[in-house]
Amino acid sequence: MKWFNVLVLCLAITISSACAIRKTSVRASLAPHSVALTWADTQNPPGASYNIYRYQGKCWQNKYLYTNLGNVSATNYLDPTVISGKTYCFYVTAVINKLESGPSNKVRVNVP
Repeated sequence: MKWFNVLVLCLAITISSACAIRKTSVRASLAPHSVALTWADTQNPPGASYNIYRYQGKCWQNKYLYTNLGNVSATNYLDPTVISGKTYCFYVTAVINKLESGPSNKVRVNVP
């Protein structure tokens, strides 16, 4: 299994609807046919959740190319639907009071 550490900046919407930059540390572990994403977010309030987005291929700035894989309340996500030999790009957003933050930096993963 390979590990990658990437610093991610995540914009979080606060209860007052103001935006603030939150630093988040993301790790992606690789195994055949799966990618596990984990991140530490100690600055968002309790009750925050996270949307996970994925694109197969090169990392692009256009967020409309990415598929929302789901919303999780934990700071980790396992994607067992990746295909060996393909490259994927992931990013995470925070969701607070049904408001979604801007995207984190993107994490590129080559699946063995």
